[in-house]
Amino acid sequence: MKTHKRKADGTKRTSNEILRDMGKLGELYEICMANADRLIEAAKILENARFYPQAFFLGLTAWEEIGKAQVVADYSEDCVSHAEFEQAFRSHSLKNAYLERKVVLTTDKSNKVTDATISYDVNRGKELAKWREHALYVSVTDGFVGWSPETQISDKQCRNLIDEIERYSDFLRTMEHLTERIGIKSLTK
Repeated sequence: MKTHKRKADGTKRTSNEILRDMGKLGELYEICMANADRLIEAAKILENARFYPQAFFLGLTAWEEIGKAQVVADYSEDCVSHAEFEQAFRSHSLKNAYLERKVVLTTDKSNKVTDATISYDVNRGKELAKWREHALYVSVTDGFVGWSPETQISDKQCRNLIDEIERYSDFLRTMEHLTERIGIKSLTK
């Protein structure tokens, strides 16, 4: 099970390379997840102080950090390309999109599964990245009408987002515990 880009790049990390890097990548994964946990806690503090757009921003940043962690985990298992791994440290769109990844199965005429591909939509990730910007910056329309973050992000949107991120982070940790794996393989074992 690999992403489209991983399948297309044609390289193969050897078992020795995967084993050599697994410990360091596991540590990197934990650093990303710990940072996401801190961002969630900071978002809750801002929410309690009624700074809803700023809390929303930190919540979406935590979401992206969890997305980055998932790319790191999947790279450790040779499921994503090196380019995707590097992009996870720069691209808001990729990090957002990767959390909504799906496994697409290919079947033959007898419905036997012949292939599995990890698929994600970077355009959807761009939409989420825009919400992150709306939560922090004033926007303007063609008629010079300004939209402040407070008019774009409500207290309910903020609370719902933080709750969803916490639930998803808890779900990932539960799956890691149950399967003793991280990334997509913890969700498909």
